[in-house]
Amino acid sequence: MNPKEKGGLGNKDLRKMNISLLCKWWQKVENGSGIWHDIVQRKYMKSGGISQLKKSNNNSPVWNDLLKVRHIYLRGRIMLVGNRENTSF
Repeated sequence: MNPKEKGGLGNKDLRKMNISLLCKWWQKVENGSGIWHDIVQRKYMKSGGISQLKKSNNNSPVWNDLLKVRHIYLRGRIMLVGNRENTSF
């Protein structure tokens, strides 16, 4: 995507914007609160942390899109061990 000065339309890179938005949703899954957070925790995260989640045909398309960018989110994340209940080595 070229800027207007270089003959382009000046659009942002939609792929990067989508990845950024999906990573923001990962942050909300881990640290958020509210009804969306509660539903996601109960439906998809019964068995542990986000590093242990797997793609499934039973998942919603949005959840599978989140799983596709999980590695990008995890790359920039810091994890505190705490009481070791949710820590897998």
